[in-house]
Amino acid sequence: MEDVGSAAARVGAVWLALVLALIVVPSALGVSLGISEAYMWVLMKTLEWATIRIEKGVKKPQPQILKTPAANEKEGLKGAGTGCPHVLKDELVGKKTSLAEQRALAGTQEKKRVYDLWKKGQATQEDYKDVVRKLEGPKPN
Repeated sequence: MEDVGSAAARVGAVWLALVLALIVVPSALGVSLGISEAYMWVLMKTLEWATIRIEKGVKKPQPQILKTPAANEKEGLKGAGTGCPHVLKDELVGKKTSLAEQRALAGTQEKKRVYDLWKKGQATQEDYKDVVRKLEGPKPN
């Protein structure tokens, strides 16, 4: 224990000597070591770089939103919707979804698909209602 205590005392003494030599004495004598100026120079260069980057409009890459497997094949993304059944297409952004969430998402996508067809006149309102009923399941009594 004495070794640890003496080592801590030595480290403290070195730290105190550095503070006195680099901060207190130069301040008392009105001398600058240039540390503040160097820090300000680095800070200004960093801010200039950031300003230029913002002005140029550097955009962060957006995560790719995947569509249905058929749409992916049209865009050359064949097989993007395949893989582990417990990982949805959100794996590009690092999010894993549960099986229940996958089913809910698939149901929402199916409702949207039929709704869009209905609005284009390629499906009937009854088709849309059937999909909604199928997804909601039987109503409790």
